[in-house]
Amino acid sequence: MCRIGAILTAAWWLVSLVGCSSLRGTTLSPQAFEAEVEVAILTTLPEEYHAVLRKLENVRHVVEPDGRANVYLWATGEIRSGDPMRPHRLVVAMAGEAGEVPGALMTKATIDRWKPRDVLLVGIAGGMHESLELGDVVVSSQIWGYEHGHLGSHYDTGGVFFFQPAPALLKAARDLGPEWRQRIEVAAPNENTQSKVVVGKSASGNKVIENTSSDYFAESLRRNTFIVSVDMEGAGAAAAIAKDHDSGGTTRFLMIRGISDLVEENKNVDGHDLDEHRRNPQRDLWKKYASDVAASFAIELIESIWSD
Repeated sequence: MCRIGAILTAAWWLVSLVGCSSLRGTTLSPQAFEAEVEVAILTTLPEEYHAVLRKLENVRHVVEPDGRANVYLWATGEIRSGDPMRPHRLVVAMAGEAGEVPGALMTKATIDRWKPRDVLLVGIAGGMHESLELGDVVVSSQIWGYEHGHLGSHYDTGGVFFFQPAPALLKAARDLGPEWRQRIEVAAPNENTQSKVVVGKSASGNKVIENTSSDYFAESLRRNTFIVSVDMEGAGAAAAIAKDHDSGGTTRFLMIRGISDLVEENKNVDGHDLDEHRRNPQRDLWKKYASDVAASFAIELIESIWSD
């Protein structure tokens, strides 16, 4: 067990050196940091994870006792507060694998381990509404688990697997001013990009949705209109939060996504087919910027909520 923990710790340091070499004013240290945290930020991809860490101070990798593996690469960090002697403390996690189950397991483990007051799921998503452009931010007013339905001769979505975010967090996100854009550190692929915030319903499931013309997803959309974005972890994370509430927990939850690609009907990505590895060139181009805008909005939101 100790050997496994040591291997994973070494792997984390390799990831950190590659992804966090440009962190400003932060120190990565293999020290246990057991101080109480107020907020947990959950991510899936390395780009999302490092986008958050770049915006924190005093970043420390968590070394678990007895050589246990830090499976979700928990790292703690701080952001300023109204009291310079008491900064806000956060923990950041990375699932490393997309989908409802990884999202749910990461969320449960983080809540059990750190007991934060607020949990924010932060990362990238596909945009599905005509009002959205690449690089925009979506704040989910509702998360719909579209995978849940009946599959007979055709797919019949039940349309009842919904999750609501914490009203206080959603209101704070709606009221947040444009100052969050000043935190953006990554140049947009299109220099004319003016990232904005859209609040709306998100569809979440285990499938990578590249367009809306497939019979499966078209039926899902027919039953539930006004979806603005699609992702793969929201329903799982929200389900873990709901389970925690059933057990008496009070953790608040909100999902924030940067738009890395646009999901449209009968349209290839930028006029090109996906390559043999099913990679989306639009998503690859915008992933880092979309991760950064989501992280920028999330950090500004935390500061505004905890400003007292």
